[in-house]
Amino acid sequence: MAANFWKGSQCASWMLDEAVLDRAKSRDATYLSIESQAALTYFFADVIRALGDELKLRQQVVATATIFFKRFYYKHTWTSIQPYLMALTCIYLAAKVEECGPIQARRVQGIGDRVAQRFAPLVLQLSGKPFSTDEIIECEFFLVQAMDCCLIVFHPYRSLVEYTHASSTSDRLLPLAWNVVNDSYKSDLCFLYPPYLIALGSLQIASTVLKESGGSADQYSAWFATLVNISTTEVMEVVQALLDLYASVSEYNPQTHPAAALEALAQESTRLNEV
Repeated sequence: MAANFWKGSQCASWMLDEAVLDRAKSRDATYLSIESQAALTYFFADVIRALGDELKLRQQVVATATIFFKRFYYKHTWTSIQPYLMALTCIYLAAKVEECGPIQARRVQGIGDRVAQRFAPLVLQLSGKPFSTDEIIECEFFLVQAMDCCLIVFHPYRSLVEYTHASSTSDRLLPLAWNVVNDSYKSDLCFLYPPYLIALGSLQIASTVLKESGGSADQYSAWFATLVNISTTEVMEVVQALLDLYASVSEYNPQTHPAAALEALAQESTRLNEV
């Protein structure tokens, strides 16, 4: 097991560039626009978070499951496996990888049925039925295969805690920046930048929010100015990507947008089954 990000499979195999990601998204472009694919990404990120909440899993497990989900659909089309089944499988596998104790597939399946009712009819519109434990276990094989057995994921949370402690701003900035990192998993940042840069970008957003609410982020700003061997250009790229994400999410309707995307996905799946 790699001791750090730079020596691990995440750095070696899963740091991509935007051109590669765009080519992957173009596979589904005949039936799903880029906006529709974004709607599905936002929707299933919310589904995975809801599954994690019901299972009482740590945020890091939810984050790992979300990355697993994104990796699978980077490698495969949205029609390859029902996304809700994949969401269940990702949370099941992530709980094992993050060593949260044994979580039986039966429990995930039961919680999945409950969460499906919350998101119904959107989830049921695509699946049409609950998934069995056997399907989750079988799907796990395809997920691990798609990721080339690269299961260890490094997240920005550790860097976030270290930076806020170093700048003596833990009480004020950490909760704000933590939420920004959570939101970042709806974007492609996990494919484009190492975790420490996402942490710094999230802190920049959080410090701005703190200032706009009447607080002070002077200690953080002074600490950031002392950093060496840090590309401020890359940090600002992360900040811009986060701002673009928030602009996109602000126009996202959690009812109509995923419903339209799921309908298009269902129609394409039906067409392929008839061929």
